[in-house]
Amino acid sequence: MDILSHVFLPEAKAVIKQLADRIECGKVISSFSLSIYDTAWLAMIYKGGRDPAWLFPECFQYLLETQNDDGGWAAYASEMDGILNTMAAMIALESHKRTIELICASAYDDTAHRISKAEKHLKAILRNWNPSTTIHVGFEILVPTLLEILEKDNGQFEFPGRQTLMTLNRSKLSKYCPEILYGEQKTTLIHSLEAFAGKIDFNRVAHHLDERGSMMASPSATAAYLIYSSKWDESAEKYLLNVVTQGSGKGNGGVPSAFPSSIFETAWITSTLLKTGLTREVLGLKETGIIGAFLQSQLESHSGIVGFDSGLLADADDTAQTLIATNLLRLPTSPDKMINEFEASAHFCTYREELNESFSANCNVLDAILHSPKLRDYGPQIAKVARFLCKKWYSSSVRDKWNLSEHYSMMLLSQALTKLLQIWDSGEVVDLPEDLIHDQVPLVLFQILIRSLQKQASDGSWGLKLPSREITAYAVLTLKTLSALPFLAHFRSRLQKAIRKGSAFLLIKYDEWDREEYLWVEKVTYALTPLSRTYCLAALCAGNSFVWGDRVKGLLKISSEKIAKLAKFFSGLPMFSKDEHWLLEADVAEGCFYIPRLMRVSSNIFPRQKEIDYKYLGYIPFTWITTNRRNNYPLSNDALWEMMMTALLDYQLDEFMETVFGKDEKMKNAEPLKSIVHRLCKVPDYARSKACDDHARLTNREHTNSDYTSSNGTHIYANGHVNGSTDGDPESSDSPNLEHVELVLSRFTSYIFQHPKVIQSPDRVRRQLHSELATCMLTHIEHDEDNARFAAQQHQHALAISTTPFAPAIGTHILPFRSPRSTYYSWVRTTSADNTHCPFTFHFFTCLAAPAPGQAFFQGVRQHYLSNALCRHLANLCRQYNDYGSVTRDQAESNVNSLNFPEFHEPCRSPRADGHVEVRDEETMKRDLFFIAEYERECMSGAMEKLEREMEVEEEGGGWRVRALRAFVDTVDLYGQIYVVRDLTNRVK
Repeated sequence: MDILSHVFLPEAKAVIKQLADRIECGKVISSFSLSIYDTAWLAMIYKGGRDPAWLFPECFQYLLETQNDDGGWAAYASEMDGILNTMAAMIALESHKRTIELICASAYDDTAHRISKAEKHLKAILRNWNPSTTIHVGFEILVPTLLEILEKDNGQFEFPGRQTLMTLNRSKLSKYCPEILYGEQKTTLIHSLEAFAGKIDFNRVAHHLDERGSMMASPSATAAYLIYSSKWDESAEKYLLNVVTQGSGKGNGGVPSAFPSSIFETAWITSTLLKTGLTREVLGLKETGIIGAFLQSQLESHSGIVGFDSGLLADADDTAQTLIATNLLRLPTSPDKMINEFEASAHFCTYREELNESFSANCNVLDAILHSPKLRDYGPQIAKVARFLCKKWYSSSVRDKWNLSEHYSMMLLSQALTKLLQIWDSGEVVDLPEDLIHDQVPLVLFQILIRSLQKQASDGSWGLKLPSREITAYAVLTLKTLSALPFLAHFRSRLQKAIRKGSAFLLIKYDEWDREEYLWVEKVTYALTPLSRTYCLAALCAGNSFVWGDRVKGLLKISSEKIAKLAKFFSGLPMFSKDEHWLLEADVAEGCFYIPRLMRVSSNIFPRQKEIDYKYLGYIPFTWITTNRRNNYPLSNDALWEMMMTALLDYQLDEFMETVFGKDEKMKNAEPLKSIVHRLCKVPDYARSKACDDHARLTNREHTNSDYTSSNGTHIYANGHVNGSTDGDPESSDSPNLEHVELVLSRFTSYIFQHPKVIQSPDRVRRQLHSELATCMLTHIEHDEDNARFAAQQHQHALAISTTPFAPAIGTHILPFRSPRSTYYSWVRTTSADNTHCPFTFHFFTCLAAPAPGQAFFQGVRQHYLSNALCRHLANLCRQYNDYGSVTRDQAESNVNSLNFPEFHEPCRSPRADGHVEVRDEETMKRDLFFIAEYERECMSGAMEKLEREMEVEEEGGGWRVRALRAFVDTVDLYGQIYVVRDLTNRVK
């Protein structure tokens, strides 16, 4: 235990004692911050009878006091907060205006003025709202109902996102018939009962009132029941009175969005402190005993599963945290009931009828199972939820619906996956999938580390838009969890420095720990001060005493020397002149996680060639990782892997086309090869399911090593043989036949054309991809034809100079190509540029990065034209950079290089003032080539700039697409910059 743990241990004990005291005295536990939205619903309740009156005038007064100068009400942390708060408050004002008119004219005028200001404000924030990115509970049914109510007294509220909102509304209601509320089944719809105002008979839902008189502990839902039911319910009135007096407002008129929350707060606070390594003895045996008994009794009285308070609809999240707490309190508790109730086919549901899964809830479920007794019984569930979490991370789908901060999700994920490695390392669970443990979990943990380090502010904090104490605590806990992992050792000093800076920030902000931070998501965002304080305490008290064994130590050994060497090389490239060196080291290190996987799949499509060392494998992962990082991660891990695979295939296609036939056979087989390419790239009628299945078999052969039937119906065996023959095996035949060539190329084209994202693309996009890939392979053949003519010319030249005294050696002289098929300008824009694979890869990338199935990445004629111009200039630039760096290899292999074109050999005046005629040697020709390449860069940049403006102006999500496009462009540009310094292509002749 370090010094900070000693200093803050008394506070941690005080938090536990406060909980225990409230439990022991039977006091309500409810710390949710005040909600304008729920307060407004209470302000609308009018109680008739002998003395008709507003039931909670203090709630209406609270609304008046909290209206902002702009006419709206607080938007705690999101647009949704401002929208719901303002809408509900407006309805409350409209309700009161009718009675105020009879009492006081001036008060009526004031209320009308307030409504007018609120309406203007609401219309303004609705104009900028994007419903498709909103995560708040039930918004898709709440907002439409509030709009209906408002539009009875006000004009129509038209806004750009209304159609999207109503689509989401219809989608949700199609899953739930409102009449379900008349039955006995408990459902989360009860918590949002006010959404059904005017749509159901509220008299028929009285049976859903719980023991405390609430509708699933929701003040707004309970208020709506009292408003719209024709029968007054005393128990609901009493519940709401308790909310006003005992909730976090303590009688000031404001009420929280949920009341009470005893299990939620107790379980979360207790488990958070215990997971730091603090024990029940340290925190107090008596107090932890009271808490443990309370939580255990809740589990026992509710069949092993609990909700956020006693008697409420159970959920996996609260159940999981309760299980973690009881097991850490050494009260062995089985997760069987949680598993039986919430396990789905591929993940765990928060609620049984849940439509969208919760990332954080699945993290907590995994953590709960890993803290349970008899771990060996739960291997399948552990593997299932761990794989689900890794899959969501890989697809960049970790945005959670219960907390606004990504650092909350990363904290929970790092804790759960690190715990998983601990139990695997100790042998407690052994039957876990190899790829999960060896590939996925280490990479996810590494990326969590780097992104956490990268997002720390200079003052040591983390946050959303502003520094946040609670989010900083999440991040510090994340880093402490990861601090001892062996495969993160290279970054340990930076990690420890970040922990120290984060801890210092928390210490500096100690006096603000109890200030509300709105991060937790309900109908509106809320703050939970006791839990926020607990996270700050946990961050400062947490230790990491686990000693790793040989299993985890052997997962991946990253050479610090190799990282430093490659990072130093990359730091010298123009692209990285302003990048922090440690980030380049991180990009190189992350690439090390992909290299073994690339090696495993390197012979899936093209046969392995013994004489080739695949040196480019060490560069491919870095190029995509670093450009993705520099553009703020627009591409998911899945997309990155696809592009790494494509880069590998690009290199292998080059090698295959150059080596499949000997020099003498290339010219003889050129026309048959062209026929094969045309046949394989013909646009078929897509059979979607079969195509996707074929692609999956090609992609997953690293696991299955299965046979494959090509798109032309010929069977390819896993060993590379064709129809059982060894004729197609490159290791058993010195001269592969055309059948073998077609089968190998068929595997390649099938991988591209039958990719699920390609199948889902619009017809026009698929046709262009087929055309570009055909052009790419045809230009390989044309380039070989050019090379053959050039080689013959070289041979004649060599014979000529062999008898000429003092003639330059063939390897030191740039020979002009006497029979090019076109000018250099035309060649570099057609045969040469297409041969770089850039155009085909560009169009494949746009399929992978499409916004949604059936949508094209580019929209409209402007974007299509500019994107094609961009692609062409990028391909030209790529070819010219490649030629700049490969002059020596090209001359040795008799490949036509840009410098062989006659234009480069024409005498010209020097740019110097004396007008001296330059000697045309390699240095001067390369200088001219670089000049032309920089011109292409200017053209590329101009096209990109115009295209970016078109994309950002157009539809929602343009910013993300621009960043994804920029990542692709930067990657291609990076390869060019690398080639100027270092030739990555293997010599194959």
